[in-house]
Amino acid sequence: MDTKFSKYACIGDTVERELPGGVYLRARIEPDYDSRPDDFDCYPDEDVQRWRNDEWSYCGVVVSVHVGTDTIDKHAASLWGIELNFSDDGNSYLDEVADELADEVDVLSILEQHAGTAAAALAAVRAAVEESKAARDYARDYGAE
Repeated sequence: MDTKFSKYACIGDTVERELPGGVYLRARIEPDYDSRPDDFDCYPDEDVQRWRNDEWSYCGVVVSVHVGTDTIDKHAASLWGIELNFSDDGNSYLDEVADELADEVDVLSILEQHAGTAAAALAAVRAAVEESKAARDYARDYGAE
């Protein structure tokens, strides 16, 4: 990512990586309500108590794909069960996760899929507009009933 999470990160914080063509990837921190220290056998009682005191929590890092101001894929990749604000050393692990997830995103496929969906929607709108024009012309030429 071009930017980094802060030493004390919060839910909703984001970092970004800019790609060519106005495309960028955004990694955001989301709350993980499912993970608990009891799920793992690696925490001493002191760390479990710190978790209970809301001194640290679990989160997920979710990567999304954007073109300009449009969100193309809100959830292109994610990883959950990550410790947030666990140690005084900061959250550098979140930066590593964000970079690895961003590397895994197949941006080209996502953009091609979005282009196909946009093209189909555009064709449907064009057909509706043409049908509306034809109905308006018919009513004008032959009178509405």
